[in-house]
Amino acid sequence: MARLAMGVLVRASSMGLLEGFTVRSLDRDVVLEALGRISRAGVGVGALASAGERGMRLVLERVVEALESSAVPEREWPGLVEMFGVDGLGELVGVSGSSIRRYAAGARRTPQDVAMRVHFLALVVGDLSGTYNEYGIRRWFSRARSALGGKAPGNILGGEWDPDARGPSRVRELARSLADMVGT
Repeated sequence: MARLAMGVLVRASSMGLLEGFTVRSLDRDVVLEALGRISRAGVGVGALASAGERGMRLVLERVVEALESSAVPEREWPGLVEMFGVDGLGELVGVSGSSIRRYAAGARRTPQDVAMRVHFLALVVGDLSGTYNEYGIRRWFSRARSALGGKAPGNILGGEWDPDARGPSRVRELARSLADMVGT
């Protein structure tokens, strides 16, 4: 249960849904506060509403599913810009720096295809955050990986790509496998 709760917290944090929220212990009150913040951002509302009748494990599983499938670009842009810089992020999601600035500032709506790439990238960063610090995460994207046929994740994700395509899926699988190693 603790591992599932941590998965929710890490994903939500990488998506920018827990801004200003500090986890000092992993207890029921902390998890409920995080779930409330996630719900107020419009993600997993139904799962939280049924918390009392379904049990915490099922609620957390449903929230993980909701986080995985719910792009929230207005929340995800700032953390990713901070992590990669405008130019580095632009290379990863196939968007110009000026567009990123407009999307991140809310001056322009993020197109759906770009929102899905940004969301995918936020989830990969979340997967890596238990294994690497920010510097290590940035380097992870630029170093060749044998599991990716000798390519760097950033080379696979550069430009306009589909998160459901084989290459990006392999990048996510690799990032998840690193997160799984930390949890075991």
